[in-house]
Amino acid sequence: MNSSSDHQPVRVSSVAGLLAVIPPLLGFTPELSLVVVGATRADRIQATFRYDLPDPPDTTVATEIAAHAVTVLARHLLPVTIAVGYGPGRLVTPLADALRASASSSGLWLRDVLRVEANRYWSYLCTDPGCCPADGVLFDPGSHPAAIALAAAGLSALPGRDALAATIAGYRLGGRGDA
Repeated sequence: MNSSSDHQPVRVSSVAGLLAVIPPLLGFTPELSLVVVGATRADRIQATFRYDLPDPPDTTVATEIAAHAVTVLARHLLPVTIAVGYGPGRLVTPLADALRASASSSGLWLRDVLRVEANRYWSYLCTDPGCCPADGVLFDPGSHPAAIALAAAGLSALPGRDALAATIAGYRLGGRGDA
């Protein structure tokens, strides 16, 4: 068994790199989700967690989710975050807006807020069409070197949350389920 000290850190220096490591960090490829990545000021990822996107969009629920995310980050002393909404803009934007408002009033540094759909990403914070074109930036998370390094270390992603749930469906607290 490998201890955590046996693993080499994976360095991520781009949006595409971050998007490539999120599925292995979660254990599955997110869909219709808001993923929050919390980091230290030294840019060490310490937490990755997700929420379902409210469908239909609901401003009250979006505000509650954003407040909860900011509370979790503050409780764990993670002042830097990147949020990634996976899905269509009509579902992601209300959460992105709520998170931006909640983060600004809490002192949290929201490094970026992104939306991902169909292997394209958009930034809610970047206004430079040179790096953030209106039609999004195409990326392939599976072929990114960071994803390849994590897969080589044994961290891969299942195709979705249901596939992850199926891996533990037969287990109960206290031991293996009836089989």
